[in-house]
Amino acid sequence: MSEVYKNMVIANAAISNDIYLTTINKDGMMSLKRKVITEDVLRATVQNMQKDTERNGRAIYSWDASGKIVTLAFIPDELRVQFLKWCDEVGYSRTDVPVEDGALAEIGGDDDRE
Repeated sequence: MSEVYKNMVIANAAISNDIYLTTINKDGMMSLKRKVITEDVLRATVQNMQKDTERNGRAIYSWDASGKIVTLAFIPDELRVQFLKWCDEVGYSRTDVPVEDGALAEIGGDDDRE
């Protein structure tokens, strides 16, 4: 590894929730020499998942986070509405992603959310 990146880490700021490329000081805090890379990390993650989907037909990553299994999945457009409906039916926590008007009618459901 290059000397430039030897001590660099990717860190998540607890308060702002931004992702930084930084070094960590001896006291465990991020140094003031840091760069916000949130958008870059998210873009690279999505591109990686899209490539995995092209190669393998799916992209699903799971890991343990504080004793709970967390799953990140790339859902192709043609399955998105069914997936969001399933999340609502089983009470699965998800980010607030709207289902397009009339989209649930395509799979035989009613969109009665407000």
